[in-house]
Amino acid sequence: MSKITSKPLRQGLTQLCMMQPFWGTLALHMEFVEDPKIETLNTDGKRIRYNKKFVDTLSVGLCAFVIAHEVSHPFLRHLDRPFRINPKDPRTWGRTRDGKTWHYHPEVWNCAGDYVINLMLKDAGFQLWPKCLMDLKYKGMTTEKVYEAIMPQNPPPPNGGKGGKCDHCSGEGEDPNGMPGEPCPDCGGSGQQAGGYDPLPGCDPITGNDIDANGPAADFSPQEFTEIVTKAATIAKAQGKLPGSLTDMLKEATEPQYPVYMLLERFVDTACKDEDQSWKRPHRDFMSRGIIMPSAYSDRISDVALVYDTSGSVPDEDLSRFHRVGGDIIRRLKPIKLTVYFVDSRLQSSIEINSDKDWPREVKNTVLGRGGTSFKPVFKHLAEKNSKPSCLVYLTDLCGDFPNKAPLYPTLWISTSKDLKSPFGHTVFFNG
Repeated sequence: MSKITSKPLRQGLTQLCMMQPFWGTLALHMEFVEDPKIETLNTDGKRIRYNKKFVDTLSVGLCAFVIAHEVSHPFLRHLDRPFRINPKDPRTWGRTRDGKTWHYHPEVWNCAGDYVINLMLKDAGFQLWPKCLMDLKYKGMTTEKVYEAIMPQNPPPPNGGKGGKCDHCSGEGEDPNGMPGEPCPDCGGSGQQAGGYDPLPGCDPITGNDIDANGPAADFSPQEFTEIVTKAATIAKAQGKLPGSLTDMLKEATEPQYPVYMLLERFVDTACKDEDQSWKRPHRDFMSRGIIMPSAYSDRISDVALVYDTSGSVPDEDLSRFHRVGGDIIRRLKPIKLTVYFVDSRLQSSIEINSDKDWPREVKNTVLGRGGTSFKPVFKHLAEKNSKPSCLVYLTDLCGDFPNKAPLYPTLWISTSKDLKSPFGHTVFFNG
């Protein structure tokens, strides 16, 4: 850890380590950097930058609070979650300098995150800065839910965009990729998105502006930060100073993230392996008589129905992710038959795949649909054909209407929306 030039901030860190060792341990893994260009403090996930003149005006207790506030942003994954697809709002809000797309309005997302963090720190017994964002009506809500509650219908473009246009399209800047005269990659020259701006400068963490200007490029890897959080929780628990309110948050922050194909393999093993005749596992009853007969077992699943949600709420980049999952199914699970259905509010088309050699390399440019969302058509189609696949895998954002009855075959929903769950079948979050 680098030297802290502010005495109150240094004392605040000491108090944090003694009184709140969970946040103190997290802070000890951060680098503290004095930066007079910012107003208060900010973090990029690996560094805490601070304005010495500001923190010198705070009490030791408030310095402990602002440090805990800062380290809570990477702890709650606030630095990478705004780059995930927002299933309830297709708008984007520009890009970071390293090319990441903001799917949540940065300033509004930061305010939502601050509400969540400050409520958490209040419950943990911290002395809160009097001007911090605080509202008890958001207690128990995720950052995404708070974001929905405070998101205005037509927020101003970030960083001074003019009339909803990016700087390039308003004639006041170059293309963010350094190509003057070319259409902006965010709005295509239409000026309909607030894109192409320089993302947020370092600002006040308490009023909601604390994501680093360059995005989370300097952040710890998920594996590294999981180890840090686990270490912090272990130290605090050993001292009897781990707040009980952190239990669910710790579980989410440290639970392992499995690749989708591993979840698929587990689902197939437990729910839908077909019984078939196999010589790999001889029938035990006949072996005792010296007779080798096949048992009712198959290493291959016979018939998989794979459904792509091709509605307008699913962006092209998610369709590409869906297609990678389909490739994993055909290559790793090796079903005898895989039928891919493309569905929005209707069943638009389907293709049948019998081997990985038949698997198309690209689909997003040939997909039909892009209308509304309904999950009923494919289930109705299979019922009308009297078809019962070994399992059905639905890749979607889960924003649509469901059938009234569950099918008789196993159903796995792989969703890009973390807070939504299907009324039947098994739902997993697609974070890969």
